[in-house]
Amino acid sequence: MAACRMYDGWPSLRDGYAKSLWAAVGGRPAGSVAAAAALTAVWVVPPVAALRGSRAGLVGWLAGAAGRAVVASVTGGRSWPDALAHPLSILVFDALMARSVVGHRRGTLTWRDRPL
Repeated sequence: MAACRMYDGWPSLRDGYAKSLWAAVGGRPAGSVAAAAALTAVWVVPPVAALRGSRAGLVGWLAGAAGRAVVASVTGGRSWPDALAHPLSILVFDALMARSVVGHRRGTLTWRDRPL
């Protein structure tokens, strides 16, 4: 059996995603903003609403978490508590996307200490 670990910590993971996320949605800032906004609307807004007392928000959050748990169990991932915390992952993704777009526009992206 083989194992592969792409990243050895947060800095390499952050830089690894930042180097190419800008291109993941067509290489345009508007696409990046649209993707981040859509993911935030679907994954972050419902739990925030739930925490503020919204029943619809709670249903949305639990439905999303259940779907995430099913995918994790089918793919061999960890289901709980990760599925409930998935909205936090989306916020981190949003930050990585912003870093990627800004770095690309400024020409400051690097990978393993090499400029891209």
